[in-house]
Amino acid sequence: MTNENLPTQTNKIFNLSRHRVVFYTLGVFLLSLLVAFWADNLMVGGIWDMTAAEIAAVFAIALGVSAIFFVFFKLTEKKPVVAVTEDGLLFRYGKGMRRVRFSEITSVREHEGALSRIVKTHKILLETRSGSFAVYLSASDAREFLDALPVVEEPSPVRIRIVSGKDKYVCFAAYIARIAVLFLLASAATLPAVFHLLGKDGAYFLYGLAALFGVLLIAGIGRCVYLLIRYAGHTVKIEADKFNISYGKLSRTSQSLYFSSILAVNVRQSFIEKLFGVCRVRAESRQKAKGVSDVNYFPFLMPRACAEAIVGSVFPDRQFTGKGRYGGMRGILPYTEYLLWYVAAVVILAVFLTPFMLFLLLIPAAALLCLFLRGRYALGDTLAVFVYGVTAENTLFVRYADIQGAVAGRNFISSRLKNCSLDICVGEYAKVFSVGFVDETVFCELTEKMEKKVDKAH
Repeated sequence: MTNENLPTQTNKIFNLSRHRVVFYTLGVFLLSLLVAFWADNLMVGGIWDMTAAEIAAVFAIALGVSAIFFVFFKLTEKKPVVAVTEDGLLFRYGKGMRRVRFSEITSVREHEGALSRIVKTHKILLETRSGSFAVYLSASDAREFLDALPVVEEPSPVRIRIVSGKDKYVCFAAYIARIAVLFLLASAATLPAVFHLLGKDGAYFLYGLAALFGVLLIAGIGRCVYLLIRYAGHTVKIEADKFNISYGKLSRTSQSLYFSSILAVNVRQSFIEKLFGVCRVRAESRQKAKGVSDVNYFPFLMPRACAEAIVGSVFPDRQFTGKGRYGGMRGILPYTEYLLWYVAAVVILAVFLTPFMLFLLLIPAAALLCLFLRGRYALGDTLAVFVYGVTAENTLFVRYADIQGAVAGRNFISSRLKNCSLDICVGEYAKVFSVGFVDETVFCELTEKMEKKVDKAH
């Protein structure tokens, strides 16, 4: 280890990217191999016409170039190091220096990939308020480096352990059912008119529509398979003040998500998921709201009891038991203005093409029924809870102090009813939650509670 050009008041100094010469040399070898094959192919006329001696010469050239690069790199290399000081980290890259204070670090993730296991290198991802950066250390130094960071605390006793089991496979059934319903609705909306105009040739339109939804089905199933592979072995340990999340088989990742860094939690449950008693949890953290992190903390479906345990750990003061205050018809009628264009289009097409399209008017009726049954809210002392959604039931938990913006929108009907649509945002890069129409008095009550919490925070 070297301490050249580093301050003397350092607790520990670590060499970074100790094995980077291996990766760089491997890259040079592959690039040289590609260029040599390409050049020899131009001279010979085809890769299959190359003799064994020519192929051996190509590999010899690549090995020679990579060997020269390895020696040159080792002779001219200025090893980057990181020094752990009393108040932060000090990085040296060549002649450049960079300082990161411990107070700026918001999260620490440890990642070990399949290739990292071979060369015994660990990747430690540090997330700060201004961005994230990776630190590559040897396996022996990684543990010592983490122990030297004051932001990494000793694990507390595990209260609840959530292991992703067979429930995660319900995502396949839920997605297939969703695509099937969309295909049936699209077919019902278009096929009567198409067959009325084209006759038997309308079958080709049906084939094209089926092919389109087949592509969507394959893409959706592929995404589910990707999540199963990337987050294999996903485990959540609920401790006293944080979630300890780990996942991955070939590539292992561990992360601590503190309750204090969570701004909002959304519990989502579709009709198919409700039949299986599972739901999906989405957590908006301060890191994600600032665009620093894109981690999916809870990628899989889980039993309702596990979701309630997660919400109860983050918001122990929640005051919502499932009833809440309903918006009633005043909260439903403004949606009819958005559906007028759809109703008008169906009626006009039914007059000119086929009267069977009038049955499509049952779709907005069913949507309004879902909104009526799910549209409710509760405003507690420190926490707001909103239930909303058409194709799925969403339950949003958010503290007033964490709401960055509450936007009220009005249309012609809502202006007459004295209510407004409510959009809630907890950060610049976080999802905007559109929780439906509420009375203007409710919006005023919400903004007053937000102002009180902001005043107390200051």
